[in-house]
Amino acid sequence: MFTIFYLSNCGYSMKTLKTIKDNNFPSRNIKCDRNNGICSSDPDLKIIPETYTSYPKILFQIKDKKIFIGGNQELDKIMDILKEIKKNPDIVIQSQRFIKQSYLYYILLKLILL
Repeated sequence: MFTIFYLSNCGYSMKTLKTIKDNNFPSRNIKCDRNNGICSSDPDLKIIPETYTSYPKILFQIKDKKIFIGGNQELDKIMDILKEIKKNPDIVIQSQRFIKQSYLYYILLKLILL
C-alpha cells in the first residue's frame, strides 16, 4: 500500500494520485494544504528525510515497515520499470535514488501481483 502526502495545488501531486488511481493501487492519501505543507501530526513523516521538501512524498508499505520512495519522478521510474518487466522479464533492474535494491524488487513484485 502507498501512503501519499500531497498538496492539492501541486501538479506533481495530482499526477501521482492519478497514476495510483489509474493502476488501482491501494493508497492512503494525506492532504497537506494547511500549515504551508506541513502535516506534522502524522508519524509516517519521520520516515521521510528532512532534506526532502517537495511534494508529493510517497511511502510504500512492506509488511509492517514503510519505506520512502521519493516523489512523482521516482514513482514514474517505478512505473516505467513495471512496463519494461511486462515486455521483458529478464531486464536488469537498477536501484533507485531512495530505495534499496532489495526493497525495489519487493515493491515491483507486490505491484505486479496486485
